[in-house]
Amino acid sequence: MLRRCLKITTSLHFWVVVALFTACVILHYPQQILAISSPSLFSFLGLSRHAVERIFLLLPIGYASFFISNRAGLVSLALAAVIMLPRVFFVSEYLPDALFETIEVIIIGGLIILWFVYYRNERKQRQQILSNLEESNKQLQSHSKALERSHQQLKESQEQVIQAEKLTSLGQLAASIAHEVNNPLSGTLVYTQLLARKVEKGEVDKEVTLDYLSKMESELIRSTKLIQNLLNFARESPPEFQPVNLNFVVNHAFDLISHSIEEKKIRVFNELDPSLPELTADTNQLQQVCLNLIINAIQAMPQGGRLTLRTYVHNSQIKLEVQDTGVGIPPENISKLFTPFFSTKPEVKGVGLGLAVAYGIVQRHKGKIEVRSKEGEGTTFTVSLPLHPDSVET
Repeated sequence: MLRRCLKITTSLHFWVVVALFTACVILHYPQQILAISSPSLFSFLGLSRHAVERIFLLLPIGYASFFISNRAGLVSLALAAVIMLPRVFFVSEYLPDALFETIEVIIIGGLIILWFVYYRNERKQRQQILSNLEESNKQLQSHSKALERSHQQLKESQEQVIQAEKLTSLGQLAASIAHEVNNPLSGTLVYTQLLARKVEKGEVDKEVTLDYLSKMESELIRSTKLIQNLLNFARESPPEFQPVNLNFVVNHAFDLISHSIEEKKIRVFNELDPSLPELTADTNQLQQVCLNLIINAIQAMPQGGRLTLRTYVHNSQIKLEVQDTGVGIPPENISKLFTPFFSTKPEVKGVGLGLAVAYGIVQRHKGKIEVRSKEGEGTTFTVSLPLHPDSVET
């Protein structure tokens, strides 16, 4: 407390207040201090004596309140009363008028102090609000950076899940693909052995040889195409959004699984719209969606059935329908179909991520995937993709 008082007394503002009060004393008691009559002094200043007194008594109060503190303003108000009251009771010839002027100065001084109290509180509140806003802004920036990091990690995790599901699909296809590749290679081997025997016996016929070579070429092209499609599907590559024709993607996905369809006596009805416009998408990811839906349809028809692949445009959206006549899905399971690790086919190898991955890919393409199913009649998956998306998440 003493240190604070010493600090105030060394302040320039303190001595300004002292000087103002000294001037107030001189003006308030001119006859006693200056030994002159008050009318001659104030007529020289061009002001009434009472007006100058009130101004000079309020000046130190306002100055102390503004530049020092509200407490200093109260002290100045008390000091002004101490200066005025002796003249009211011992000098003034008109006690009621002098007392009224004193009370008037005290009230006005009190209002000045109250205004500065309000001003200081208002300024403090504004500073506090600004400080809170700055702190909130810093926290918001920190949360934004954390959200960006989480978003990036989520994208990386999604890519890993997509690749993992792709490997699962490859595992499901491996045995049948090996069988499919083995058939043309075996045929090629047979034709090669036959041709070698004819060459040994000198029974080489030009037309027969060309026929054998043509059949061998056809079988090898078939195997090469199948292996190339499989390699393209298995290749791990970053997402690349570009104009793509959905029919092209559906056909490539179908080529990978067509041999399984033939083995299971499934009839395929291709209803792809030839005038289908292009859309902005990642070809590999859309192929993953198509393959997952086709595999799901095939697994739903173990005794054979009808598979319909359909594309069309509706309400500025490209639609893909994969429809089967399989066992159908119970109503209580439809809402769980896109949940990771959920599967209605325990006898089928896999981890239950196929439809969940397909759902995530479609969501990233600003689209949606819907399912209609009836037990014993079949299921239809409908993928809707926007023709002109405002923005695609890459």
